[in-house]
Amino acid sequence: MDYQNATVLEYVEFQCLSDIPDHQVLDALDETLAILDETEGFVYRHIAKRNDIWVELVFWNDRDSANTGLEKFNHDARSQKLLAMIDRDSVSIRYSNLQQSTPNPGKPHSLTEQQQ
Repeated sequence: MDYQNATVLEYVEFQCLSDIPDHQVLDALDETLAILDETEGFVYRHIAKRNDIWVELVFWNDRDSANTGLEKFNHDARSQKLLAMIDRDSVSIRYSNLQQSTPNPGKPHSLTEQQQ
């Protein structure tokens, strides 16, 4: 994973409709990863949860790529399952320009690498 190319952070927060188990949300999020992978400028994504608020951190090469990715995401059939679970009024999307990224060269940089 090339962290050096990321210059834009897309910060998405959302809540799901009631009674949707976390594993279903995570499965639906997994199904959307292909959309991002197919979008030029996508670097990586992290998913977190704070109480009942889901947080999606998406790193992009530039803002144009982020805009293209969001447009593709919203209209792709593979994201419809996830979008049907989300309380649309709860969605917040913000962007920031990365100022510094300092991975520790002696430690794994992803959850997958940490588990190996």
